[in-house]
Amino acid sequence: MRKRSSFFAIAVGAAAVFCLSLPAFSAEFKHAPEDKARAEKAVQQVDKAIEFIQKNGQAAAVKAFHDPNSGFIDGEYFIFYIKFDGTYLAHGKLPVMDGKNILNVKDPDGRFLIQDIVAIVKGPGSGWYRYKWNNPDTKATEWKISYAKRVPNTETFVGCGYHKKI
Repeated sequence: MRKRSSFFAIAVGAAAVFCLSLPAFSAEFKHAPEDKARAEKAVQQVDKAIEFIQKNGQAAAVKAFHDPNSGFIDGEYFIFYIKFDGTYLAHGKLPVMDGKNILNVKDPDGRFLIQDIVAIVKGPGSGWYRYKWNNPDTKATEWKISYAKRVPNTETFVGCGYHKKI
């Protein structure tokens, strides 16, 4: 009887944590109608980046993700390529971030965004996450709506998104 109640308590706790986190991320994230094309562009960029990594390898991908002529930097869209341990492999707009670990960095609302994104890509494999982040173009804190997807057979993920004013 004791084992059953312990299992039940753990299951209820896990379900509560999952349900409380749903507003922050989901594969079924609802974009504003005017953002549908922006969301589709982010997904296309991520899929293109993963295909490039699989075909050309990590070193070539990092180089391409920094190259403004590669197609991976397109206006507000850029690739971020991160290990599950939180270390940047590539930040398309800010190469100075490469090699930095942001696993324990929180957004202004106190959420560990990389930990949350890693949970998405380890679980369903891909999904959306909305958080407050500094826009590298405007230097303002804005909503960042990012799509992230695990690079198959690796402990890395690729993301891309768009900013919205708060």
